[in-house]
Amino acid sequence: MHSKLKWQSWVFVSGVVMLGVKMYAWKQTGSNSVMAVALESTVNIIAGAFGLYSLWLALQPRDQNHPYGYGKIEFVAAGLEGGLIILSAVVVGYKAVDGFFHQQVLTQLDVGILLVGATGMFHAVFGYSLVLQGRVQNSPVLTSSGRHLMSDAYTSLGLVVGLLVVWLTGFWYIDNIVALLMALLIGRMGLHTLKSSVGGILDEADRSVLIPLIAHIDELRQPDWIDLHNLRAIRYGDALHIDCHLTLPWFYDQRESHAVVKRFEDAARGFQEAQMELFVHTDPCEPFSCVLCSMGHCAARRSAQTETVRWTLDNVLPNNKHTIHTADALNN
Repeated sequence: MHSKLKWQSWVFVSGVVMLGVKMYAWKQTGSNSVMAVALESTVNIIAGAFGLYSLWLALQPRDQNHPYGYGKIEFVAAGLEGGLIILSAVVVGYKAVDGFFHQQVLTQLDVGILLVGATGMFHAVFGYSLVLQGRVQNSPVLTSSGRHLMSDAYTSLGLVVGLLVVWLTGFWYIDNIVALLMALLIGRMGLHTLKSSVGGILDEADRSVLIPLIAHIDELRQPDWIDLHNLRAIRYGDALHIDCHLTLPWFYDQRESHAVVKRFEDAARGFQEAQMELFVHTDPCEPFSCVLCSMGHCAARRSAQTETVRWTLDNVLPNNKHTIHTADALNN
């Protein structure tokens, strides 16, 4: 079984177990705030099941109907999880407000504190591990699942504190205040997850990928890579698709250009271990490129090199060849 599927399978299994523990704690205490964390576990189960399916689908080979593969389904799964989290926050908030008008009888709070505290510790460790795995394997599903579980850990900590106060003071309404605060925290986390998934579906520029990628290519830059522009990076699951325009000397023949592009692709692929697909369009240099070109012994040179443009996010993304006037970073 693929590593992603193993991790997500444990998300689903742990969700079922934790739901059982929290439902038992809710039955013993009658607490609205305990009900809140129990309800959130149902979201973990639903999202875990769909996330498992989406990861399985994302791992299927590309075909004629899906030339880029199925990786985008991971963003859909993350979006579903974000929506379910927001829904659970609304339900928790409603129950908390209703609790001010219809007092719940709270019992065996010591049992609730122990059970919720134990589930919170588990979620903290497991959630952090999932976030790390999501980053290593470039998986939106594992990352969103990990963030969700870490949010569960934070809410469990707040719940334990609230239940301790109620247990020590007997102020029952504190339970509903804690539930309201948890609803706000859960809703905020759901919005963040939903926003990230929508950004992935709409191919939002990911600066956390683009900035180090551009710096990596610039560090390995060759003299005949005269400029790089119109660079775009799109993620499909754990695969990164990149297309760009690379300006080469105008007198290179097809064989020479192909060899340079191959070196450029090899340099870019060294940026990360995950699968990377590149489409490089070559442009011929123009007379104004000479002052920025570091090629030595060029018989076609019109003027001497006077400056060097360092490749950055600002001058690589636009669809314009580099000139002195558009250079943002100059090294005389």
